[in-house]
Amino acid sequence: MPKLIDLTGKVFGRLTIVSRADNDKWGEARWLCKCSCGETTIVKGRSLKSGATASYGCYRKEKASSSSLIDLTGKVFGCLTVVSRAESDKRRKARWLCKCSCGKTTIVRGCDLRAGTTVSCGCYKKELTKKRLTTHSKTNTRPYHIWRGMKDRCLNSRAPKFPNYGGRGITVCDEWLDKEKGFQNFYNWAIENGYRDDLSIDRIDNDKGYCPDNCRWSSLQTQSENRRCVKAIKINGIEYPSIAAAARAFGVSSKTLRRRLKKRE
Repeated sequence: MPKLIDLTGKVFGRLTIVSRADNDKWGEARWLCKCSCGETTIVKGRSLKSGATASYGCYRKEKASSSSLIDLTGKVFGCLTVVSRAESDKRRKARWLCKCSCGKTTIVRGCDLRAGTTVSCGCYKKELTKKRLTTHSKTNTRPYHIWRGMKDRCLNSRAPKFPNYGGRGITVCDEWLDKEKGFQNFYNWAIENGYRDDLSIDRIDNDKGYCPDNCRWSSLQTQSENRRCVKAIKINGIEYPSIAAAARAFGVSSKTLRRRLKKRE
């Protein structure tokens, strides 16, 4: 039997011999080797010397991968333009150096580019987030508080005024409840329909909900006369929405008008 040559420390391709391993079932010498990729494997001495085995298997996979690799150089994916090939990741997935439309560069896996899961260096996602979180800059304005109060009365069962609004079926139209443009739609309507800081929103028909066709901007006096408990009154064949409105028409106080009407009864 020929004398065994110690291969410890020798390098064969990507493999460095670490130590002797057990012979195979036919008695052939085997060696524990460490590959440059970090993995360890046991290889026959004959295979090492002949060059039949030169790596843990990573070389063959890389070669197969590179032969089928689609060149993405110059292609555009969203905001990214592929500049050149980059080093593969730990799983040996092909990666590419890309330049974003914002000017920054980033390295992206080819599969993420093709699938559309990565379309920028990250700026596009930040832009979408900023857009989503950016308000209309009117949060502290009176129209905004009126809009919030209107929704609260109709939708929040815990609101003190809910029983007189949402509790009896008063709703807010979809146009003013839209998640993205609800307040802006309400604000545009308000400005175009006589909003003033001394006026409040008023429903023309108290049995209908809040919507452009059933709302107006009114003074507190007009609103007080438009409450459900206020009754219309007819004098000399003319109907007035309230005793207060009739009193203004005759140029007297409500108290005086009541007294005169009582005398006529």
